[in-house]
Amino acid sequence: MLIEEGYDVYFVYPDFLNQINDPMMKKFVVSMFVWFAEPYRYDIVQRTKVGILRAKLQGKHIGLVDQGRRSIGRNSVSTSGKD
Repeated sequence: MLIEEGYDVYFVYPDFLNQINDPMMKKFVVSMFVWFAEPYRYDIVQRTKVGILRAKLQGKHIGLVDQGRRSIGRNSVSTSGKD
């Protein structure tokens, strides 16, 4: 865990973790935050996968430009007033 590896863990608000003097209690509090954050992280991953699938089904392109698509080069873009 982070504390065991020598890292200091800070919370922006409220900064109650620095008020805990017992190292074991500090580890417990941090582990509880990690425990609560894990399902939230899983939920974000699932929603992202669903969103990507929905976009693909709608025909939207996600990611880098395909080789088959046309690339616009610097020379083909006209600058205003200089033609």
